[in-house]
Amino acid sequence: MMVVFTPIAQLFIERRMPKLGNITGVIVVTTGLYFLTLPTGSSFNLGDVTHSRWSFLFGIYIVYLDIFTKEEEFLPLAFSR
Repeated sequence: MMVVFTPIAQLFIERRMPKLGNITGVIVVTTGLYFLTLPTGSSFNLGDVTHSRWSFLFGIYIVYLDIFTKEEEFLPLAFSR
């Protein structure tokens, strides 16, 4: 689900349009999620809500990490003491 939320967060935070590959990924993941929740008797439950919420927040984290690493050195971020 991070694949879905990261381009959306990027659109709102950086005002940068998603590329064709991002849009294709969003469509594929959304279709896969639909087929995973399609069976009869299955519904959107608390685990799905929690997973979606954290995926959304992690998508925002990925966008801000991208912004931060453009302005700062990435080695101290990757190999902190």
